[in-house]
Amino acid sequence: MVRQTVSVDLPIGRARWVALGAGLAGTALVTIGCLLVGHVRTTIPALLLLVPISVAGVLGGVVIGVVVAVVAALTYALAFLPPIGHLRIGLTEDVFVLATFVVVAVLVAFISDARRTRASTRPPDDERAALLRGVSHDLRSPLTTIKSVSTDLRDGPDYDSATRAELLNMVVDESDRLDRIVGNLLSVSRIEAGALLPERSACDIGEIVTKSVRRFERLGAVAARFDVRVESNLPAVHVDEVQVDQVLTNLVENALRIAPPGSTISVRAWRQSDALVGVSVLDEGPGFVSTEHVQVFAPFQSGTGSSGLGLTVCKAIVEAHGGAIDIGRSPGGGGAVTFTIPTA
Repeated sequence: MVRQTVSVDLPIGRARWVALGAGLAGTALVTIGCLLVGHVRTTIPALLLLVPISVAGVLGGVVIGVVVAVVAALTYALAFLPPIGHLRIGLTEDVFVLATFVVVAVLVAFISDARRTRASTRPPDDERAALLRGVSHDLRSPLTTIKSVSTDLRDGPDYDSATRAELLNMVVDESDRLDRIVGNLLSVSRIEAGALLPERSACDIGEIVTKSVRRFERLGAVAARFDVRVESNLPAVHVDEVQVDQVLTNLVENALRIAPPGSTISVRAWRQSDALVGVSVLDEGPGFVSTEHVQVFAPFQSGTGSSGLGLTVCKAIVEAHGGAIDIGRSPGGGGAVTFTIPTA
């Protein structure tokens, strides 16, 4: 049996009117019902009136919940508290009931809003499944390599020093790759918690670019060439060096993932204005299609089997520095990702 869930999104104004109508109608029904029954204890209609108050608070929020609570309290005082039909203002049961109704309306509304907020920040089931598949794919590859090489070094033949050093470097490189994946996951957690705060200092963007590219040049399996061009006399940038290095590393790794064998990955850094330095990573792959302009920076949108979190993290870091990031086409027809960061 297939179960279908149908959700209806109402405009905020209409939803509040519906909540107000439901609360007032419920108040009227409870009042009329209790009056028709007759000779009921005053606590019974008071408890029953909490139902429409709670409904109004859940559907309409604090304001609508309080409005219904006030109406319900006045109705209760006029219809059930002696002298019937007269309202007394003072430190009486009338005021106590009004305060209780209002408190219940506010509490119910706040609890409901908090639950909706937590639900809205959780990715839908299909996105959570995509994240699980992507992260599993990302983690399996370096772990498989590390296990294979380590097992070979332990149980295999006695390698010469050069081969042994090459295999150990492969373990180190794959461990670094594993560390980058975990770093992206932690960054996503900090983004969702609003805690991705750069620790800025004056840095040399040329050194950051060079360090990031050399990290990949050490990989013997890299089938692309690097072309790094950093404009001379660039001013220092005012950034978190670790975070900007993470941006460059993610962009270069993405370019390498889609770059054809023997192609060139180009990294450029130049002075865009007195306040900004621009950095680009260009590849000779298939490039981006026009429909990807917005979606490419959303999580779970990789389309390569990976988690698709790299560009999401890049966008969050760049914007946290007051810069901007965008995609385009390289002169060779491939993809290009360009971002800006502030100078010192």
